[in-house]
Amino acid sequence: MGRLLHFLSYFIGAIAVLMVLRHAVTGRQKRRERSNITHPMVQCAHCGLHLPESEALFGGKQPYCTEAHRQAGQTP
Repeated sequence: MGRLLHFLSYFIGAIAVLMVLRHAVTGRQKRRERSNITHPMVQCAHCGLHLPESEALFGGKQPYCTEAHRQAGQTP
């Protein structure tokens, strides 16, 4: 009976180690996939700052980085 418990403890320990290693590898792969995602960049028409298109404020067709730059760019 003692040998069976000894074997089971090694078996459970091995499974735990494999699960931890698997989690570490899949987490690394997910981070790598996320870092490969690219976003279209635009340049502020007022100051020239580059920023993601999703964060830009548009005044007409021109992108701006802040509301103040958008207002300054639209002033005649």
